[in-house]
Amino acid sequence: MRTVPLSVLRFSIAASVSTALITTPSQRCVNVLTAAPRKICCVAIDEEVPGPFAGKAELDDALHRLQAAAQDNPSDPSAHLNLGTVARRLQQLPVAAASLRRAVELLPDDDDAKRDLGDVLVSMGYVDDAEAVLRDLISRERPAANSRPSRTKIALANLLLDARGQRAEALAVFRDVSTFGPTPIAFLAGVTADSMGDHAAAVGYYENSWSFDPDEDTALHLMLCHLRAGDKPSAAAMRARLPSHVVSSAEYVLSTAVAMQPSMHYFTHGMLQLALKGAPPWEGLVLEFGVYHGKSIRMIAAHFPNDAVHGFDTFSGIPEDWHFTRSGTYSTHGTLPAAPDNVEFHVGLFAETLPSFFDAHPGPISFMNIDCDLYSSTKDVLDATAHRIQPGTIIVFDEYVMNPHWQEDEHKAFQEAVVEHGWRYRYLAISLVSQQAVVQIVE
Repeated sequence: MRTVPLSVLRFSIAASVSTALITTPSQRCVNVLTAAPRKICCVAIDEEVPGPFAGKAELDDALHRLQAAAQDNPSDPSAHLNLGTVARRLQQLPVAAASLRRAVELLPDDDDAKRDLGDVLVSMGYVDDAEAVLRDLISRERPAANSRPSRTKIALANLLLDARGQRAEALAVFRDVSTFGPTPIAFLAGVTADSMGDHAAAVGYYENSWSFDPDEDTALHLMLCHLRAGDKPSAAAMRARLPSHVVSSAEYVLSTAVAMQPSMHYFTHGMLQLALKGAPPWEGLVLEFGVYHGKSIRMIAAHFPNDAVHGFDTFSGIPEDWHFTRSGTYSTHGTLPAAPDNVEFHVGLFAETLPSFFDAHPGPISFMNIDCDLYSSTKDVLDATAHRIQPGTIIVFDEYVMNPHWQEDEHKAFQEAVVEHGWRYRYLAISLVSQQAVVQIVE
């Protein structure tokens, strides 16, 4: 899984000491540790990391030279730090993680290096390792009495919320930050409270966040608050502030049987756990399409420890442009993610790997997670799997609503498949936060 709007491990938030966190609409919280990229002179090659406006070609060249420098000078921490910095900018996160791990080994007291490593591990969904780094950083803090929770504590709260579903623990941190005045973290407090069913408390948090920045995320959730309270004029005022794709997403969810459920505010872990708990009791295939760094497949594998879990991906990025996202984005550059022993990866395009897979694996599909983004890739999956989908099958869509072109992507592919195959289905949940939908085939 990668960084996507409003799923805490899939958000991007820029942290600062003075404001705690600075957000942009529809993107909140993963990168909570690093205030700005560090520019460290690499002693080994006597040059600096390319500047912030460097192009890909310049960064690629720097990556190769820094890899050589780190190999030639394995005990030079600056070489590994610079390599980690450039690899992060190129989204080569496995390289970044390995480089920063080495830097931390060489500089065990360098908290900045640990923050960089923690940020990368969070982005890759390596929850246990990321939590260990964050807790180590927190253990070294010496906060003043009654001080604002540190950026690291906020990062840990985000991790616990999105990757472990520990809502109460996360809310306690977000609430503490909110007591120091208007802050975008209050938005996260509001969403967390809403996800726990405490809608009355959520209103106050959203109003706090609105005082800091009247952005579209807060407007959306205030609109829902006003609708719950029956205040249609106030809801209409917030609706008027929203872009059309947010309005259409909200109206679609509100037209379904899961309207106004706490799950409308769930993060990644909450949605996946809801889906996994709804999996049928009978034995069937467990599949994921679009693995990336393996965050979600590790969650799925943990739920099915005695079953094989099959992950399908090219690991070279999306095969074509996805609106404004270029082909090749979300590549791991061929690196397979770490995963439990019950996970098996199938490398290649879905249309090419699925026929031979089904020849070797009989039986119906009990659970599948579709994180394809593209209409074409989602259609390939649904075309290839339709003959194994039966009543009870659970399907999770990762990008179902809230994108500017949501009605042209996974949602469209599924609705076309419903018509083509005569499926009847019900929604178990749709989240306006994580953008996911959980569907159960009825007949």
